[in-house]
Amino acid sequence: MKVRRLAPAMIGVLLLVSACSPAAGPPRAPDQAGAPAQATQPRQPKTLTIALQGEPAALDLLLGGDVGGSPGAEMSLALNEHLSQYDNKGNIFPQLATDLPSLEKGTWVLNPDGTMETTYKLRPNIQWHDGQPMTGRDVVFGWTVARDPELPVATRDVANLITAIDTPDDATLVMHWSRAYPLANVLADVELAPRPAHLLQDVYAADKEKFQRLPYWTTEFVGVGPYRLERWDIGSRFIFKAFDGYYGTHAKIDTLNFVPITDEAATVANLFSGTVDGELRGLQPKSVIQAKKQWELQGRKPWFVLESVGSRAVEIQYRDQKLQELNDVRVRRGLLMAIDRQTIGDAVYDTTAAQADGLVPPDDPRAQWMKGSETSYPYDQRRALELLSQAGWQRNASGAMVNSSGQPVGVGMMTTDGAQWVQTQSINADAWRAIGLSVDETVLPTARARDREVNATFPTFNGAFYGLNYLQPPRLYLTAECASADNRWTGANRGCYQNAELDRAVQPILTAVAPSEQQRLWADFTRIYSDQLPSLPLYYVPWTTIFREGVTGPKGASWRAGSSSTWNVAEWDIQQ
Repeated sequence: MKVRRLAPAMIGVLLLVSACSPAAGPPRAPDQAGAPAQATQPRQPKTLTIALQGEPAALDLLLGGDVGGSPGAEMSLALNEHLSQYDNKGNIFPQLATDLPSLEKGTWVLNPDGTMETTYKLRPNIQWHDGQPMTGRDVVFGWTVARDPELPVATRDVANLITAIDTPDDATLVMHWSRAYPLANVLADVELAPRPAHLLQDVYAADKEKFQRLPYWTTEFVGVGPYRLERWDIGSRFIFKAFDGYYGTHAKIDTLNFVPITDEAATVANLFSGTVDGELRGLQPKSVIQAKKQWELQGRKPWFVLESVGSRAVEIQYRDQKLQELNDVRVRRGLLMAIDRQTIGDAVYDTTAAQADGLVPPDDPRAQWMKGSETSYPYDQRRALELLSQAGWQRNASGAMVNSSGQPVGVGMMTTDGAQWVQTQSINADAWRAIGLSVDETVLPTARARDREVNATFPTFNGAFYGLNYLQPPRLYLTAECASADNRWTGANRGCYQNAELDRAVQPILTAVAPSEQQRLWADFTRIYSDQLPSLPLYYVPWTTIFREGVTGPKGASWRAGSSSTWNVAEWDIQQ
């Protein structure tokens, strides 16, 4: 595989112009004299050029790769697939497997001791991009690597729940689980992706340091997806070619060019010039919506999707002994009702970002489970002041908010860097200043955003983004998940909220398998969350993707957070 290193530079005008021609029509029928039909002209190759917001550190995201909507994640399912996957609506479908484990079919077994087993069968004729057959051995090897405590893997939560994988034959996988796990029928996590044992296992066994530095992770990646890596010009572009040995339907587009462009204005300019055909969740919604409107004014019909990728909430620091009033739910409700949350979406995203009353957006498949369970808190400054007054906070003669001792109420707010997060915090802070609070705003530099201790020891309030991972929202408020020095600040409950009723509601969600039980438990969790407000939900975060007129097939991102817009890339096409 040829790799040519180029000096990184902002790509203002690209030389990779997308070209597409319509396929030739059917052969002409012989004329009356019996002349033979004209030979069909060969189909012109189809190329799609896609802008990425930055360049990934790796193509296999397990070691050194960024997950969660990163450029690498956006490309990932074009190159490598999983046993099963989500579509953009949250439906689960088998991918490398022939079927999903099922309680009814006996391929998902719950044992009396709380453990369980799941069985997967691989599809026939799956090949790695080097032509070697993929077998169950490759899934076992990928799982082994993910569980290795000596390797700095991105995540191993699910891999650690599996205690053993049996392979009675090359196409069968029997997984043994230490406990019940609701998502055992959709192993879409990067930690459980197959990895080519025939290329990697010997190095892994001999030298784990060398194993981590192999070019497999980057420029010599080998997968089992509909596209193979043809070339990675560092700092410039990725070239993916349709893989002729793909087990499924052959990809309709011959070549995918992915181009990293870090400047939003440059990306939009390249879209309008036709140098790139589209972008994958790299631009802020405001930029994409403006581009869409401009194209439509020109009479064009771009492909466009607006979807929720998670929720924005304000986390509360319950360790702050100076603000004990935050433990009073009336204070939390009053603070939430003082924010005009709809203006945030209108200002930040130039679109209607749905106001949040919970942690699950309305286009999430779980939303139907929770209908009628959420309490709504409309914007109402008068009611907000009433609630705060009931809890002991009053405005003095000068309009400043003071506590029951007459001391001014001052709070700190922190957010990670990013235009939309900073603007959200600013609007939020102004709303609280309007009712008399003193607010000190802090923006956490990107370089410190991954520091777990910093994120857990924030001042009074912290702007947080919560993805759509099925098990993340309930874990956020478990007492056992309180982040502390004892667990190296890894707990999901960063503000250390504690509520015994919520603990009792959450624990069963982590192990419930039956859909009817999951629905009941989620409704119960939502009822308690929206009543008690352990955090203050602001809005559901919208995200957008756009392609020029003529591109067909994209449907939006795979529902699960951290997955890929390319989950159905083999179906994409370019029309005239």
